[in-house]
Amino acid sequence: NDLMQYIDINPIVEKAKELNCPFIAIIGGKGTGKTWGCVDFASKDFFKPASGRPFYYVRRYDKTFTPSLIGNLVNSHRQDIINLSKGKYNTSYLFGKTFKVANESETASGERKRKYVKDIAFCRSLNNVETETGDDKGDISCIIYDEFLTRGNELKDEFLKLNILHSNCTRNRTDRFIPFFLLGNTVSRDSEVAEHFG
Repeated sequence: NDLMQYIDINPIVEKAKELNCPFIAIIGGKGTGKTWGCVDFASKDFFKPASGRPFYYVRRYDKTFTPSLIGNLVNSHRQDIINLSKGKYNTSYLFGKTFKVANESETASGERKRKYVKDIAFCRSLNNVETETGDDKGDISCIIYDEFLTRGNELKDEFLKLNILHSNCTRNRTDRFIPFFLLGNTVSRDSEVAEHFG
């Protein structure tokens, strides 16, 4: 089995910066590494010296934020977490709607202990973004909206909700480019969101 291949997000982000366009759509087949590449980009930013910026992971509905569906989203980057933190952290886990990194060990009695716990990602559902406008998590590295194209129904005013979310996340912190990745693996001719983006 070859090393995991994934989309290199860096040149895409550089082009978006050049165009001053924070919304970046990445559309491709399942298994091409869209989500993996974006989480790789975000986790590497998190461990940069003087960064520590978490990211937002977004889906349409809260019900998709379960350990069985997304629990391994960050931990699939476990070796990078270990390497980039120089061993301070060795795992990540989903706690409610927050991904945390930690140093986990096991005692002689089999009990798991965690120390150095820190937030690396916050989950947000687009359907209730307007009720969470006051929940400011501070400076972030990027926003990853997974499965933005759908064969089902888009949310009412979904394009507007995307803009509200970007505004909520960036606030007045406009001195730095904050990419908003729109990841999709299917194309619908009826996508109002895609139509609004042109």
